[in-house]
Amino acid sequence: MIDTTTQADVTALLARLVELAEAGQAEGLDAASAARLIGVSRSKFLAMDSAGHVPSRVELGDGRCPRWSRGELVAWLRAGAPTRVTWQQRRDLVMKGVR
Repeated sequence: MIDTTTQADVTALLARLVELAEAGQAEGLDAASAARLIGVSRSKFLAMDSAGHVPSRVELGDGRCPRWSRGELVAWLRAGAPTRVTWQQRRDLVMKGVR
């Protein structure tokens, strides 16, 4: 995949995440819901997660309740669905500028 996303694109996407969260639309998705959102089966989504191809999940409670942010998944898709490492690097770069 060719990476054509600019820092401005990532900044705009992260701003959208904030908007969603403030509007009360952000939510934690289980694997099945996250899979439906991106258009794959649950097993494919979990395989993508294990391979580092989707954004990181958040472990709730005792760690047996993984959830993915709907807003982050949407932003990730709009950015061209980069690998987790690439997505995290972009996100970290933008977040440094926000602070």
